[in-house]
Parts: sequence; structure tokens; C-alpha cells
Amino acid sequence: MQGVVAAGPEPRHVALLRGVNVAGRSKIAMAELRAVLRASGFTGVSTYLQSGNVLLDAPVAHSEAVGPAIESAIATALGLEVKVLIRSAAELTTIVACNPLGAEPDSPARYFVTFLSRAADPNLAPEIESLASGDDRLWIRGAEAYLWCLSGFSGLRLISRIEKRLAMRATTRNWHTVRRLEALARA
Repeated sequence: MQGVVAAGPEPRHVALLRGVNVAGRSKIAMAELRAVLRASGFTGVSTYLQSGNVLLDAPVAHSEAVGPAIESAIATALGLEVKVLIRSAAELTTIVACNPLGAEPDSPARYFVTFLSRAADPNLAPEIESLASGDDRLWIRGAEAYLWCLSGFSGLRLISRIEKRLAMRATTRNWHTVRRLEALARA
């Protein structure tokens, strides 16, 4: 983040890019993404997998500006409009600790966290949670929705319904990825 000076070490953040390298859309090579972010003034930049998971350091005083700064850097350097959601390392630790299953899922590939652009209205949580059907389960916890989808990622339609009903953007990662990002952010 050019022009921003922070005293002391910068906290670790995870940037979750929405819809990157999915079904051939918004293709970004992770090496190119890292270079763009480093050139934009971010430090400690690394990526996990090819689906737009970025770990980086950013000044705490400007954490609300991290997502828009990344979106702007990608648009300027790569000509792509990509939405970015940010969670701090501490927030990821809380997200993992608040796992509504209460234990590690038997099949982490069937358990997902949908990161919302802001906290959901708690009054809407029961309505949103009732969108799950069959063996699927859904829990809203602040700015995250946890999805247990026994038949696989059948929750895709569910996620679009959540976004529409809450009128906000979201991006989803499976539990294994969430756990790995949390561990990398703490390291």
C-alpha cells in the first residue's frame, strides 16, 4: 500500500479473491499476482493453491483499505475486476474456533466456509439457515456461513441464494483450505 507508513510489524492478512481461476474465468497466474501485490507495496506476499488465496502483511491502521487496494492493483495491472474479501490472521483463528460442528469434520472436502463481505444481520440468520435442505446444513456466524454439504458442493446454489438474500458478496473455501490458511497466517 504505497504511501502508508506503519510503526512496528504489520499484521498478517489473508486476501480471498472471488472467482479467480474458476472454470476458465478471471485467470491469474499466482506468480503474476504476487508480483503485482509486491509492486503495490504489500510485504510478505505468498499464495496458497491456484484459486486466489493470498497471505500478506498490511498496516493494521489501514486494514479496511486492504481489499480495495488489492482490487485496484489487479484492475490496473491485469485489467481484471476481481472482488476481494480480507480476514486477519486473528479472525481466521476465530473462524476455525467457532466451527459449529464442534469437531473436525469427517470429510473436510464437504465442509465449507463462505466468507461474507460484512456481518449478516442476526435477525436474518434463522431464515438464511433454513435455506439448507436435505442432508445439507448451514450456520451463520457473524461474517461467515458454514456449510455442511454431504453430497459434495451442492451448496453452490445455496451460496448464490445467501448472497442474494443478504445483498452482499461472498466467496467460499473448503475446510481444508480454511485450516491451511489459518495455519499459514499464524506461522
